[in-house]
Amino acid sequence: MEQIPAHTYTFPFDRKPDWSGYYSYAPEIQDYMMNFYKKHDLEPFVVLNTEIMSATWDQLSGKWEVELRRKDGSTFTDTCNVLINGSGVLTKWKWPDIEGLRDFKGQVAHSANWPQDLDWKDKKVAVIGTGSSSIQMVPHIAKTATSLTVFMRNKTYIAPQFGTNVSNKEADPDAADPQAAGKHQYTEKEKQRFRDDPDYHLDYVTRVEKSIVGGVSFLSLLASVTVRLYTTHQPNHRHRGVLRDLPDSMPRCSLSFIHSLFQIYRYRLANIYVVEHVLPWERTQLGS
Repeated sequence: MEQIPAHTYTFPFDRKPDWSGYYSYAPEIQDYMMNFYKKHDLEPFVVLNTEIMSATWDQLSGKWEVELRRKDGSTFTDTCNVLINGSGVLTKWKWPDIEGLRDFKGQVAHSANWPQDLDWKDKKVAVIGTGSSSIQMVPHIAKTATSLTVFMRNKTYIAPQFGTNVSNKEADPDAADPQAAGKHQYTEKEKQRFRDDPDYHLDYVTRVEKSIVGGVSFLSLLASVTVRLYTTHQPNHRHRGVLRDLPDSMPRCSLSFIHSLFQIYRYRLANIYVVEHVLPWERTQLGS
């Protein structure tokens, strides 16, 4: 599931008017990307199963010399004028260093390498961590697992959902207000209006984007002010721990909160997590 509204998760020159809901799940996003890939005939420009070993800038030629290795182990060199690293920062996941993890007899899964056939129905499940991935998984696991225990090391901060004030009732009076993934579906009238009226579609997308940018800007400003206050009064501190020794008139918050704000692009979908996970205590145990 993506945390960005589906209509803003497209290329501006190739929008998709028929997203199923305000937020979309991975299969629908992948379908959009694959259709884009085929529509624009990108296959000749894509090389898969190839690892970049090194990249060296040649000042004389003004080009990058890139050494690559194929899946079979053979290597080759290519050149380019512009080299962009678009691999992301979460591509090299690893198991946590937990004593006894390798001896566990049950099934072990990592959110970064999720097995599509994983079945937790009527089973005891433990989730380690309360980050964005955990907050997306936990409500679904809690629905059918016999029991669910979430181990949390630190607090997690949940931001209000952005864009809830964006209405689409001009397209359809029965249109639902934005909600979390799985809780909002666009009507056929809404989709048809998006198809038939590109200007209206663009206006809708613009309003959604503004609601997101506005929320992120506010939280980023809050983080910036908090960090400035902190560094001003703790100039030699290494930015760890909890704010302290500040005048009573100044805000106090843990640096884990600041960290959450800096990563607000993965903001937490509060209503689905709190309503379906935190409130039903009889179905979910919170460990520490």
